[in-house]
Amino acid sequence: MAAASDRLAQAVEAAIFGHMSIHTIHIRSENPDLLIEFDLPPGTHAVIGASPKSEVTLPLGGIPPFSCIIGRFHDGRLYLADLDHAISQRLDLPTTLLIPPYQFDVFHPEDEVEEIAEAAPPEVADVPPRVSGLSEKLKTVLARFTKPGSPRPPADAPPPQDPA
Repeated sequence: MAAASDRLAQAVEAAIFGHMSIHTIHIRSENPDLLIEFDLPPGTHAVIGASPKSEVTLPLGGIPPFSCIIGRFHDGRLYLADLDHAISQRLDLPTTLLIPPYQFDVFHPEDEVEEIAEAAPPEVADVPPRVSGLSEKLKTVLARFTKPGSPRPPADAPPPQDPA
């Protein structure tokens, strides 16, 4: 009975979504032009990297052989993890995935192009360096050494003699 209901569910899914599953994910790069499609059913994960042994192979120079993991919890939510399976963040698609030196759009095939563009990471504002008391003390000490007109005699020079 369970096998029949599984086949029926698969047939309904195929009729509605065609060859793509509701679990299909796309990873796209515009520079260089690359589109990779893979299925990620609930309770599974895929290692992403340049190695042919990774489940999702990114055939680009400069990417580590095994870079990160995208997984799907049993309830359908997606996550990004490091290679030790430590979850670093939840993924809400569409999103942007950074694997230096590349940037990838990660999305469902049904997502609109505008939605993907909106999901780009915000620009990072220039933040001035934090001033600490230590840096102020260092400036004061350096100023003493670089102050013109007050040269210090060398440590091994003899003291000045009285002309008497």
